[in-house]
Amino acid sequence: MDSLDEFLQFLTPDTRLDLKVFAVEQVLGMTAKEEGRALMCKNLKILQHLIKLCDDKVPGVARDSCLALVNISGDEEGALALLSEEHGNTESQGFVRQMIDLALDPQSPLADPALMVLSNITRPSQLTSQILSLIVGDDRKDSYDEKKVYELLERIMSALTSTKYNSLGANLHYLGPLLSNLSQVPVVRRFILDHERKVIHRLIPFTEFKDSLVRRGGVVGCLRNCCFDMDEHSWLLGPDVDILPHLLLPLAGPEEFDDEDNSKLPVDLQWLPEDKKRESDPDIRRMLLEALEQLCATKIHREYMREHNVYIILRELHKWEKDRQVLLACENLVDLLIRKEEEIGEDNLRSVEVPEDLVSKFEKMDKDFLEDN
Repeated sequence: MDSLDEFLQFLTPDTRLDLKVFAVEQVLGMTAKEEGRALMCKNLKILQHLIKLCDDKVPGVARDSCLALVNISGDEEGALALLSEEHGNTESQGFVRQMIDLALDPQSPLADPALMVLSNITRPSQLTSQILSLIVGDDRKDSYDEKKVYELLERIMSALTSTKYNSLGANLHYLGPLLSNLSQVPVVRRFILDHERKVIHRLIPFTEFKDSLVRRGGVVGCLRNCCFDMDEHSWLLGPDVDILPHLLLPLAGPEEFDDEDNSKLPVDLQWLPEDKKRESDPDIRRMLLEALEQLCATKIHREYMREHNVYIILRELHKWEKDRQVLLACENLVDLLIRKEEEIGEDNLRSVEVPEDLVSKFEKMDKDFLEDN
């Protein structure tokens, strides 16, 4: 701790350049190790100095300071420290707004590391609402000025869907995970699911975005979160959005089916080419399956899935899949689709109250399945 305190005198904008560069480089190196990050989290002054140096006039100092915050915020302990009440509300609010301004400034050289920090600190679900409040300048927890939230989300969507938003070449791929994390909050989902704004129509094409697994995964996570809003299922599956083929296509391979099976599939999944590749990332495959499972909450939509022959895509995926978590998600979905509604016995599965002893039993079965080699 003493050695960290010694760095403080050099982590200021007015410090002699060579000393400041050296100090920031040393701190950045320390954040690469778990024990170094743990020490940083206990020294709030170090964090405050790093935050201020993200605005330093020396580009290398600003970038290394921001990268150090990326490493620190990657641990939940670090995210909590950066948002600690010991900083004072004004300080925390300043930090969060500083990051969003850097991320969404079209001429910011620090847009990508700032987005990584935002993605990290919004990942823990217990922090997401607080951070959204800080960004839009509303001190009420779990209550937002909806107009300000929507203005923020419009800025995020503009950057996410633009190919050259940042003039300095920042790729902005971490906008995907940021939006996914924010979509844990109901007001964000309301924006995305607004029938008139058609935001979800702008997101759906990114399920096939080849240039970045990070952006693609973030958008799929966002779509998965939106599928938890059961009141929107008919709209999502209906002709206005038609989300089913977009969730199913990344799970499909090059397998050939007979004419009868093919004709029942959504048009986009009929007669796929011989070189058709499945989604390469297991986490994204799992999220796609979880989204489809959420859309099976009611009988009418389970029947819709059966009518569109979703099962045969899942059957071939199950034969091909090696990841145990994806296999489990696949089997959970298949179980819903192959069972008759008389066997399921409930229209709305969300309304079913499962006894605690059965919950524990099912959780143990899932754990045993995941651990079975």
